[in-house]
Amino acid sequence: MKGIKWLAVCGLFVCLSCSDTKTSERLHILCGAGLRPVIEPLCAAFTAESGIQTACDYAGSQVLLTRIRQSGVGDIYIPGDITYVEDAGEEYIREQVPLAWWMPTILVQKGNPKRITGLADLARTDVQLGLGHPETCAIGKKTVIVCTKNNLDSAGLFERAVYHSLTVDELAVHVKLGHIDACIIWDGTAALYADDCESIAIPLAQNSVSVVPVAFLQHSALPKQAQAFLDFCCSERGQEFFIRQGFLVTAPGAQ
Repeated sequence: MKGIKWLAVCGLFVCLSCSDTKTSERLHILCGAGLRPVIEPLCAAFTAESGIQTACDYAGSQVLLTRIRQSGVGDIYIPGDITYVEDAGEEYIREQVPLAWWMPTILVQKGNPKRITGLADLARTDVQLGLGHPETCAIGKKTVIVCTKNNLDSAGLFERAVYHSLTVDELAVHVKLGHIDACIIWDGTAALYADDCESIAIPLAQNSVSVVPVAFLQHSALPKQAQAFLDFCCSERGQEFFIRQGFLVTAPGAQ
């Protein structure tokens, strides 16, 4: 966000900070677990600059969407893929903006002892595989798409996987601890484990890019504060947090 627009956002922060909003009110953010390393420091910076307090719930994207539908609670929804916002529709989403782009990658143990070079190797019987559950988290749902794109038997892979996770972070931790040989996770998540694991990139032509959105919920109890948060996320200041974690903040050349 440039010049005048950024000044307008800052002005909005000042107005909100000086309003009679109770300090006990917190902006309720429901966020995909894999985005926690970005959103936690981003929220801290947002609060420091605006005075608006936040409270974040982290879980699988589908789990959070179910919670939104059942409880009608929350101000902001940040899932791991835009399809969850599209599934929610206008009944639950007032506004949504793409924040960043990330892609599935293969994470293996340090030194790559099983000599995994690509997706086909994940079907080998000597590879202890972990996968995200497609009905709970975005990476699991995207794994099915990537397998289908490459004519791989996704049902077979999920059946022989020795570990199924509810969040992408759990997969990375299991590789780090040596409990599994490989998994499919987000490239942004893999970057956090570069000291303990190795990444095997999936070529863009074989991959499926995921759009990470920030969505303003229809039932938000703090609409002015929610709009201020959305604007901050989309500003140059907000996007710095995504860039630091290895996310793309412009769309890749192909999807």
